[in-house]
Amino acid sequence: MVLIPKQETSGLRAELDRLEQMAIPFYLTGSRYFGTSTEKSDWDFFTQYCRETCDKLESMGYVSYWGDYHADKHIVHVYKHTSLPIHIQLVKDTRIKNLIQTTMKRCNYFPNKNTTHVWNFAYQLIRGISND
Repeated sequence: MVLIPKQETSGLRAELDRLEQMAIPFYLTGSRYFGTSTEKSDWDFFTQYCRETCDKLESMGYVSYWGDYHADKHIVHVYKHTSLPIHIQLVKDTRIKNLIQTTMKRCNYFPNKNTTHVWNFAYQLIRGISND
């Protein structure tokens, strides 16, 4: 369960509840996961890529968005809500993304927008280990 601060708008709270109730697992990431969020931080999530998830998000009003994500090689697609601060990354392998971000957090490493190379390196390293 994702804890939503009381000061968040009811529209945001309703949308986060709607995502949480879907059969698709969404995992928190970004500054809210790493504990570095501010009042202005958006809500970043990731889930496994599949065409059905894209279709569902589009039917819910999400639109294609790349922003700062274009260099991140394990992200297949990104969606953002049209009126709420929510971004959803569709990734190649949620297991690997979870492992990487859990390890980063455990090591007190808090990535920012300029650390895409670290995500890419970690992803390649984990894939290489799991393919042996």
